[in-house]
Amino acid sequence: MVGNRPLRAKFLNQRPLTDIANWIPPLVSFQCIYARAWVQVKHNYELTIDIAEKSAISAILDSC
Repeated sequence: MVGNRPLRAKFLNQRPLTDIANWIPPLVSFQCIYARAWVQVKHNYELTIDIAEKSAISAILDSC
């Protein structure tokens, strides 16, 4: 074992590599935090948000 590779690999395999339109955390109490963080990262790195992402983010944040 070098560093924490097995731990990192296990964490990365817990969720699909996708966007917020296709995956949100199963823990409902964390979904608002996740959506806000998603928007912040997109803003900080000047990344675009597609229509599906925008709809998902709106739906999540409307319920916060």
